[in-house]
Amino acid sequence: QTAYLALESMKDKQTNIDSYLDENSFEKIEDIDSILATVTILHQRKIHKGKVQILRNKNSIYLMVHSKNGEMLLRDTLHDKHWLYIFGAYLLSVLFLVALYLWLTRSLLPLKILEEQINEVAKGNLNIRTTSTSNDEIGKIANAFDSALQKIDSLISSRQLFLRTIMHELKTPIAKGRLLGEFIEKKSLAQSYEGVFERLELLIEEFSKIEKLLSSQYTLKKGEYQAQDVIDQALELLIYEPAELEKYVTLKVDSRLILYTDFDLLGVALKNLISNAISYSRDNHATIVIQEQGIAILSRGASMEPIEEYYKPFNPNANGTGLGLYIVKNIADLLEHKLQYFHENGVNHFVITL
Repeated sequence: QTAYLALESMKDKQTNIDSYLDENSFEKIEDIDSILATVTILHQRKIHKGKVQILRNKNSIYLMVHSKNGEMLLRDTLHDKHWLYIFGAYLLSVLFLVALYLWLTRSLLPLKILEEQINEVAKGNLNIRTTSTSNDEIGKIANAFDSALQKIDSLISSRQLFLRTIMHELKTPIAKGRLLGEFIEKKSLAQSYEGVFERLELLIEEFSKIEKLLSSQYTLKKGEYQAQDVIDQALELLIYEPAELEKYVTLKVDSRLILYTDFDLLGVALKNLISNAISYSRDNHATIVIQEQGIAILSRGASMEPIEEYYKPFNPNANGTGLGLYIVKNIADLLEHKLQYFHENGVNHFVITL
């Protein structure tokens, strides 16, 4: 309608049509026929004493004005600029997103480093330091974690020193006892004392393995072993005389099971399982069964459900220190063996399988 009025006023008032159209983002096209041959009509409308058509040719929009004074073809220059605006907006958006990505990556880099350090700590490496000079939230978390880590490291070092001092001091009276045993004239009595001292030394070695295990400093030494040999090692640690052992323990061999495991560590786990089975049973007796898939420890007694409570250290429901099953569970996890428990017909079943 604007173009139509401009065309009308051009004759009546001699208005500067070019300036008027330019102000309204139109460009007058002189070669009308060549354009009309390739255009598509999008819309047309009759106006007072004339007609207006909206045409498209490729990416350009045209306005064809028919009036009593003639015809005029106008190209919409504002439509042409839209593509520039869209491209500019798209380019700015891409640049903004790239800048945002770089900023977020740089901001989250300390968090990524902290995650890697925490994973190292989870593997047992307590020599990691996570101090940060940043005052943001990530820096505060890193410094708080570092402070907690140093306290944990200090506690573990104190515990290790305490336990190793005790084990060292225990070896001194054992060595003296073995020396004095050499002066006992009665040979059978001397052998009995010698057996006791040997078992005490085995217990000290067991304590050393457990201490290294719980502090994540134990190095596994896996190999293939007969299940019965591992059980014999566990029975040695029980400090029972052969005659007493038959009273407390029964061994059933249903399969010649070969285990790929750490001989000493699994022996410690089985020793604790057998000891717990005897302690919690009604008749102070445990049955060991070598099965095709693993080793089962059976004893008559009340159900220990929920068993997860007994896997926690210093369980108040335990008869002793409450560490036996906690140690067994940790060893089974470290060796990647499965520790299963169920209660059936008044019998507790603990099964270690590969």
